[in-house]
Amino acid sequence: MSEEDRPVYVISVAARLAALHPQTLRQYDRLGIVVPNRTAGRGRRYSLRDIEALRQVQALSQMGVNLEGIRRVLELQSENRVLRREVQRLRAELERRARVFKVGPEGEAVPVPPGRRHRDAAETGVAGQAEGETAADEAASGAEGPASAAPGNTKTAPAKAAAAKPKAEPAGQVSRQTVVGPGFRGTVVVWRP
Repeated sequence: MSEEDRPVYVISVAARLAALHPQTLRQYDRLGIVVPNRTAGRGRRYSLRDIEALRQVQALSQMGVNLEGIRRVLELQSENRVLRREVQRLRAELERRARVFKVGPEGEAVPVPPGRRHRDAAETGVAGQAEGETAADEAASGAEGPASAAPGNTKTAPAKAAAAKPKAEPAGQVSRQTVVGPGFRGTVVVWRP
């Protein structure tokens, strides 16, 4: 239980902190607007979250919202808090169970066992390519590497491209897809000749 959910304040202290009359707190309890925890002897105990809700009830009431509307607002906020916690839990679970896929012989997604990743670009033939770019496009573009930017380098980009060895990568279409399913999420790189 978090510190703000711990029921520690008796009704007189909670009323003072919320700037309300204790009888108003009893009425809100009866109406189900702000329901505090109870002790074994049935005494009310308010938490910091309850006191914040009482302040919010007072502000909404002063704005002209009726008690049923206030109850619904607080109910939706509580539901929102629960859903946010669930989303955080699911995101943590997803991070823990993140999976990696590789392309199978038929172009299908094949899960890679934990601890194993693609070996290198020579095996897959797709490293460094943007979506839709082919290996032939990359070779023909004459992209300059870091060596061409070195001081004193007199080769131009076309001369360097002509002097470079042809790449052994097969020409084909590369695409990346995010795959999401029950219990997994991953990126699939698909290469089509």
